[in-house]
Amino acid sequence: CGPTTCGPTTCGPTTCGPTSCSPTTLAPTISPPEIVRTTTANDMTHIWLFFQKDTTRPDKSCEELLIPEALAKLGEGPLCIWETPRALKVFFGTKATLLLGEELGLRTHVLLDYTRKVWNERTTKRVLRPEKINPPLAILSAPSFVGSCGGLSIDASSSSGSYGRDLKFTWLYSGPTTKLSTYVPSLSINRIEFVASNLTAGLHKFTVRIENWIGDAANSSASLTKLPAAIPKIVLPCPGHIHVKASEELVIRARIAEPCAGESGSGDDEDEGETVLRVKWSQLPPNTA
Repeated sequence: CGPTTCGPTTCGPTTCGPTSCSPTTLAPTISPPEIVRTTTANDMTHIWLFFQKDTTRPDKSCEELLIPEALAKLGEGPLCIWETPRALKVFFGTKATLLLGEELGLRTHVLLDYTRKVWNERTTKRVLRPEKINPPLAILSAPSFVGSCGGLSIDASSSSGSYGRDLKFTWLYSGPTTKLSTYVPSLSINRIEFVASNLTAGLHKFTVRIENWIGDAANSSASLTKLPAAIPKIVLPCPGHIHVKASEELVIRARIAEPCAGESGSGDDEDEGETVLRVKWSQLPPNTA
């Protein structure tokens, strides 16, 4: 075996020396803990941060763990709780503004892997939508009829599905009153109120669209008829069920408010005379259910 085959060129330090065969090259590498998925919880009260390996679960606040730009969007008083060595729950504070698709992650060197040898680097992931969630429910309350005067309220405040944040309300109107076609869509509140005299006689339709903070939406509509005449208000000051013995006398008195009482042009002035109200009573058949 001559120098050409077995000489330093083939078997020398260059081939088998510390550079290629040293323990540094062959030792296993310990990877730092990293976020692999960031998902909104199904109840939308918090966000899950999942890691690819076990961590030491440090007892640190959200202010110590999370990147500042995301922390500012978690609201006032966010809470960070470790569920497992690989899962961190980040609860929203009040007035949170963080949205789906935005980045959430950890600061540099705030988390050790389970061997306590490797610190994390700054890692972020986009927040994903919940895996399963009930859609919002739009509920619209409005009278079926309205008279020529008095107040009118179209109420969507009973709508649900906000999951801890304010719902976004968008209104639409269709009907014979032209000015409402531009006024109503400009509103972004859960209830609209105005004077019935602003409505033209006829059929009016109001639609509300609600949207929660993850972008899920629902619609609800209500139709009402504006009558050309005023409608009196009738109140029965008694509970819904009354128990009376056969030997007892039952007297029911209704309180009837004059239409548009106190409003201009309501008929209260002496020159306009009195408003005549006629009342008709009827008895419904007993409910045997």
